[in-house]
Amino acid sequence: MGKRITLDSGTARVVGKTPNGEGTVTKRNTKAGVRWQMAIYDGDGKRRYSYFKSEREARAALKTAQQAKDAGQPVKPERHTMAELFDAWLTSLWAQVDRGERSYGTWRQYDSHVRRHLKPAFGGIDCRRLTVQQVEDFLTGVPLSPKTRASLRIALRRALNVARRWGWVDRNIVSDTEPITVPQQHPPALSIAAAKRLADALRGDPLWSVYVTALFTGLRAGELAGLAIEHLNLDAGTARICQQVQRIPGSGLVITEPKSRASATTIELLPDVVAVLRGVIGERRSGLVWVTKSGKPYDPVYFTHRFQAALRAAGLPVIHLHHLRHYFVSFLPQLDVHPAVAQKLARHASVSTTMSIYTSVEDGLKRQAMSKLDAALRGLTPTVDVSVDVPPAGLRALSQAQA
Repeated sequence: MGKRITLDSGTARVVGKTPNGEGTVTKRNTKAGVRWQMAIYDGDGKRRYSYFKSEREARAALKTAQQAKDAGQPVKPERHTMAELFDAWLTSLWAQVDRGERSYGTWRQYDSHVRRHLKPAFGGIDCRRLTVQQVEDFLTGVPLSPKTRASLRIALRRALNVARRWGWVDRNIVSDTEPITVPQQHPPALSIAAAKRLADALRGDPLWSVYVTALFTGLRAGELAGLAIEHLNLDAGTARICQQVQRIPGSGLVITEPKSRASATTIELLPDVVAVLRGVIGERRSGLVWVTKSGKPYDPVYFTHRFQAALRAAGLPVIHLHHLRHYFVSFLPQLDVHPAVAQKLARHASVSTTMSIYTSVEDGLKRQAMSKLDAALRGLTPTVDVSVDVPPAGLRALSQAQA
């Protein structure tokens, strides 16, 4: 039987016993200060040492070493820095982008977080020695918005999840950190009447058909650019969403799979949208619905730039094309569509995303409900156009401009 010894102020003291070969954790005075030493014999009978700043870290390392020894693996794993982990993780993500399994935008965001914030803060630290306190000190101290700090925490957690799968770390310490509360920011909403006025105001723009389709289908810019004639059944009023256009550095505009599995589905088209698409397609039987004069796909970013130029020309507040997708979802609670059905129509991966948009029109729906109740009590027929509260650049400004 071996002894587990703690050195306290230079004095050795027996604190317990462990079976031979199980390893020990002892407190040592070193040149670098007080450290906790983990020691264990490997499978070849050679004694291995590691030093840690806390007893907890040393005991966790000893437990891992014991498990590795029982499994016939090296008891002292190869050292990997956080910088090496970030590089390897981003490389694996890029391979997924190449295979069309992940969007380039996702990789670009993670790459930015790593390059600008995570690698400078943690790059030189051994993956196994990164602590909860180090992560929390960084996340609370970095002068960024709560949303950005929450995104940094997500990126770090996902990188360490990969490290855990690869055996570089034993657990993901980010999961033990305090989550960052992000103030709820409801997407802008639009009444159906105001949406019609918006569509009418932009009617003279060459890409008016793109805006109308986006407004009444909720398609993203990349999905609009990738919409193919072969995937439309205008007689049945449906469209199969199975691809999108993305710009990838070094490759240019490429056709990839949709953003998520939930995004790839067949959607219903309103008769007005069917009529708009028939006018765009004409006699063509194949190819993309919208192409440039040279027959090439549109860059999704161009759709947004052109949309914003059309808004300026009409004297309307400038918003992003993606807001039309939020407007589409905001129509659904006004029509008493159940959130579960709305999630399918919006092709959201999570119902929580749908509910955040439903919440943004909650006040308008409350007013509508009370108006209906009042009309019922008075024996009247309610005629209510839901008014939705949104930021100044949203519906309020649009309604004023269209009044």
